[in-house]
Amino acid sequence: MISQPLSPYKPLARFVLCLALARPALAAPPPPQLGPWPLDDAALRAHLEVARVMEHARAGRPPPRAALKQSALLKGVLSRAAQLELAMALGLAWDLWPAPLEEARRLARAVGAAEVLPYEQLVFEVEARYGAPFSLARHALLAPWRLDAVSEALAARRPEAEARAAFFHRHTQIRLDLALVGRVPSGAEIDRLIRAEPAALEAYYRAHPALFSRPPRVAVARASFADKAAAEAAYAEVQAGATVAEAAQRQGGRHRRRVYAEDQDPARYALADGALTPLTQEGGWRFERIEAHIPAVSRRLSDMRVRREIAAALLRERDTLPHARAEIEAARQALLAGEEASLTPRPGGLRLVETPAFVQGRLVPELGLAPALNDAAFALPVGGVTEVLTIRQSYVVARVKARQAPTEADWRAAAPGFIEGWRAEIKRGALEALAADLGGRDIVLGPLKATVSAWISDGEGAQ
Repeated sequence: MISQPLSPYKPLARFVLCLALARPALAAPPPPQLGPWPLDDAALRAHLEVARVMEHARAGRPPPRAALKQSALLKGVLSRAAQLELAMALGLAWDLWPAPLEEARRLARAVGAAEVLPYEQLVFEVEARYGAPFSLARHALLAPWRLDAVSEALAARRPEAEARAAFFHRHTQIRLDLALVGRVPSGAEIDRLIRAEPAALEAYYRAHPALFSRPPRVAVARASFADKAAAEAAYAEVQAGATVAEAAQRQGGRHRRRVYAEDQDPARYALADGALTPLTQEGGWRFERIEAHIPAVSRRLSDMRVRREIAAALLRERDTLPHARAEIEAARQALLAGEEASLTPRPGGLRLVETPAFVQGRLVPELGLAPALNDAAFALPVGGVTEVLTIRQSYVVARVKARQAPTEADWRAAAPGFIEGWRAEIKRGALEALAADLGGRDIVLGPLKATVSAWISDGEGAQ
């Protein structure tokens, strides 16, 4: 394991990155080389070529450059090229390279050879298989090793104090008193908007057609199996009267419900309720039963129920809900004063809940994923009360009822194993974290994107 601290190398990494990403239009052109690594515009194109090979190394051949016009592939290639830029800079600074024999073995495996090949044969095999010069293909095929080595070195340099903070973060628990009020407008607020803003109702109706009109649909129950014999047994059970869910569970398969529009799948829609599709092989074995035909839906704006639904949606979007706001503010004042006994829960209105203990970053009981509440509550002492927070379709206030944190003795006992596991976890995102520290993804991806069009054009001309 490399033992030097990270801090002396961050300026070097920043310097290497800035030079590598410099454009020819800058007044002072970058030097042609820093150590063995060229740092001109051609180097950027080379890294893109390496990343392109890496994206399809498993297939045994890279895609043509013109394929990068597909946005999904281009995004992956650019992200990989950005990682390589940073990994190469740090690999040079820290001398992180595989031993010659390990490199030869990896390259031989990449061309399907069981043993190390003579150098000339290895060069020929690699270039023929991956359609790229040996130097580029070699970088691409060794990149997983290099990325892993750099990520491990970065993780090893993270100070023990960060691991300690992570330990206390993960093992501190709190319990909360929650007051919740649904973000539901009152009848008077809905009526007022309907009278005052008919044009806003019509605009919302036209902007959200799927909420008010749906084509005919069909609901199906699907059972999927890895094994044909299990699929056939489940199929026989369903024919004998079992539900698809029951048969799938008994035979070790999976069950799910799907809904298809008539125009999306006319063949399914043409089947009668209760009909079974044939057993087919499609990534495994599966069959479906038609559960129900769902008629088309067409609701008009003239329907008062539609207008009230739209008005309620607009009021929630604008957060113009004075009645609900007043109710949750009153609940907050009662929690601050320790007078929650004076609060009166009501159906469809105020709810009071005491949560079980939970740790930071986990789902909040009764609410689920609520990062804002999670952060606010863990920052408070026992008895502290949060501001009113908007959590999806509710206003929420929390009071910290209890807190339990680990001790220094707990940390000393857990430290050796925890630090090792923590560094293994952060290793996966170490390169991205350093890139963000050096200026964010744009400092890497921006200049790379700027070279892509010309680079693709060069490749098309050569093909």
